[in-house]
Order: sequence, then C-alpha cells, then structure tokens
Amino acid sequence: MAYIVLVIIIVLAELLRERLHWDKVRKDRLFLGIVIFSCALLMGVRGSEVGVDTKSYQEIFDNISKSGFWDIVANRDDSRMEIGYALLMKVCSCIINNYFFFQIVVSFLFCFGMGKFIRDNSENIVMSTVIFVGSGIFLQAFGITRQYLAVMLVANSWTYLKEKRVIRSSLLIILAATVHNSAILFFI
Repeated sequence: MAYIVLVIIIVLAELLRERLHWDKVRKDRLFLGIVIFSCALLMGVRGSEVGVDTKSYQEIFDNISKSGFWDIVANRDDSRMEIGYALLMKVCSCIINNYFFFQIVVSFLFCFGMGKFIRDNSENIVMSTVIFVGSGIFLQAFGITRQYLAVMLVANSWTYLKEKRVIRSSLLIILAATVHNSAILFFI
C-alpha cells in the first residue's frame, strides 16, 4: 500500500512540475525534492519487521546506546560493525535515544544523498528518479541500509571524481568504508 502511495506522489509531482511556469532546473528540483522527501519519510517510518536487518540493527542500536564513545572507537562494544555506522548510531542515541529516530536520520541521509547524485549526474531528473524508485535501489535499501548508505557515499564520490576533485572523492570513499567495508573496493 505504501509503495502505491509513493507512485501516486510521483505522478502528482510530475503533474505539478508540468503545470508550473518555471525554468526546467527549478521544476526538476521541486519534483526531485517532493519525491525524495516522500521516499525518506516512507523509509524512515517503516516498522521493525520491514527489511532483512532492521530488527538486528535495532538490537545493535540498543547496545551501542549503552556503550561509551571510547568503547565504540576501541571496538569493545561487541557490535562487530564498522566504526562509522556505530558512531552514527551513538551520536543519534545521544540526541534522541530511540532506534526509530536513528532510522529516520539514516533514511534521510540515504534518500537525499541519492537525490544529490541524481541532480548532479542526470539530464532527465524525472526518469532518473523513477529508475531510483522503481529499479529496486530504493526498496533494497530498506533491508540492507548500511550497505546502501555506503553505496550512496561512493556514488557521490563519483561526482567529485568526474570534477577531478580527488581529495573530496577519496574522503567520501573513506567515509563510506567506515560504514561498510566493501566501499573500499571503489578505490580499485
């Protein structure tokens, strides 16, 4: 049902985009903003039974929220996950100690990061956004959030690499590797 609502939002956003008498860039950004915000909200408010790893991440979050920063940095918190993701959990738990707050933060980071990638790398924002939602990238991120957060960071590093901003690109890849080790393969 939620996915049907998202499809309706995409259609309505496109109808709005077509009716506005704005330049193409502003219309595209409005469309992208509406759809990406809707995706982030849908992903962020999902139940703990949605997604392969959501329940286990909730348990890990509860353990990390009880750990000190030093225990996380020294990897003594027994989470057995990359330090960047564990630290993000800890920071979120310090703001609001609730797994669903963390889930919303990660959902917004992922969706708006993918929106930035689409905006920076696509001539056809509408088609690219529909591909993002319809190809499975968005839905798979519900289940393997940590991996897709790393994918989003690596994808955005590509933008910097194209612009020959190697240091920024490398920093994003390193950050991605602190979220999921597989991101280091992008260096190759």
